[in-house]
Amino acid sequence: MKLMAVIGVFFLGICMGQANQSSTKQTLSLDGAWRITRLPLEAEGPAGLEQFRHGDAKTIDSAVPGEIHLDLMRAGEMQDPSVGTNSRKDRWPERFSWWYHRTFTPPAGFTNQDRQELVFGSLSYYAQIFLNGKLVGSNKNSLVPYRIDVTTLLKPGENDLVVRLTSGYEFINEVDQDFSKEGLYKNRENFPARENLRSPAYMSGWDWCDTLPNIGLGRSVRLVGRSRAALGQVRLDTVMVGAKVSLKGEVAIENLRAWSRTACTLKLQLDRPNGRPITLKRELALLTGSNRVPC
Repeated sequence: MKLMAVIGVFFLGICMGQANQSSTKQTLSLDGAWRITRLPLEAEGPAGLEQFRHGDAKTIDSAVPGEIHLDLMRAGEMQDPSVGTNSRKDRWPERFSWWYHRTFTPPAGFTNQDRQELVFGSLSYYAQIFLNGKLVGSNKNSLVPYRIDVTTLLKPGENDLVVRLTSGYEFINEVDQDFSKEGLYKNRENFPARENLRSPAYMSGWDWCDTLPNIGLGRSVRLVGRSRAALGQVRLDTVMVGAKVSLKGEVAIENLRAWSRTACTLKLQLDRPNGRPITLKRELALLTGSNRVPC
C-alpha cells in the first residue's frame, strides 16, 4: 500500500487491543526526587547493596533527570565546574560509586499487565539496578535507553528501587591517572581509552572543556506496563516517481502473549501540513514474537 503525501509530514502509529480490553498500556513516571549515597568504588553487586542498606554513609537529594555534579552543587559540596579552574578540582566523583534510591507504588491493575518494564532513558555510565533487593539488570551504554523486564518482580504496594552508577573510568584504567600532587587533575583531552566507553566523547575532555565524566540518570525513568501487543519501530521510506512522492514502510509489532495468536487493530495516521489526514486501519492476528507489517 502506498500513501500519497508531501515531504515533511508528521506520522503517528498506534497499536491497540480489541475494544473489549479496558487498557493495554499504563505508565508511571519515576522522575523527580531521589536520594543519593556515596560509597567506595569497590562497593558493587549484592554485597555493595548490603553496604548501602546497612551503612551510615551520608545521603543527599537528587533531581532526576539529572547528573551528579549538579546534585553536589545544589547540596553545597561542589563549586560550579564551569567557573575558572574548578573543573580540575571536581573530577573526584569518578573515585566513588553513587547509589540512587527511591520507592514507588505501581498504579492499580499494573501488575496484571502482560509485560511490566523499567525504562531508563539514559544511564551514565556503568549501572547496576536493584529492585526489591534483587539485582535485575546492568548496563554499560549511556547512548541508548535501557529496558528491564520486571514482570512478576513487582509488589502490589511499595517497591524499592536502587541504581548504582559509576563513571566507567575504572574499566579503562583512567581513574586518577592524571591526578597531581597539588590535588588537581590535568586537562587530558582526547586520551584514546575513552573510545572503549559507550558515552559521549566530550565528557572525557575536548578543546572547549576539561575531562569531567557525567554520572547519573540523565533522562526520564519510567515504569511501563503493556498487554496484548506493543508497537515497536515504525519505518517510512520516501518513493519518488517523476513529480509524485509516496511513502511505503513497515511497522514492527510484538505479540506479548507468547502462548497464542493475538488479535489487535493497527491504526496509522499521516498528518499533512495542508489537507485531510491519511489514515490506515488494519485488523491483525499477530503471531508469537515480533511481527513485521508492511504499510
